[in-house]
Amino acid sequence: MSYPIKYLSLQKAELIYEVELRGGTGDSVQELRKQIIKLAQTLPADDILESHLDPADDLKEVKESLLKSQNNLISLKKERFLICFKCGKKGVRYPECPDCNPKIHETPKN
Repeated sequence: MSYPIKYLSLQKAELIYEVELRGGTGDSVQELRKQIIKLAQTLPADDILESHLDPADDLKEVKESLLKSQNNLISLKKERFLICFKCGKKGVRYPECPDCNPKIHETPKN
């Protein structure tokens, strides 16, 4: 099952690829978005079976795109932090928050 490409959500490098694949050119993201909307109507993604672009350049762009995605995922994992939604204390979630639920952090008496 294939999903339609959301052309207006693409990054500049992806837009350039999609436009060039259909024989167009452009400089700004705005120009590229206008072009891809028109070009995609005349040549939908499902109709493109082969690329006239150089396979080595194509592979290079794919690798760069994957590396960028990998770096974005890594940075998201590093920047992720917890906040108690009840009091706003950083570094903890609500049920474990010592300010909102002190009974969890009490040490049992022998």
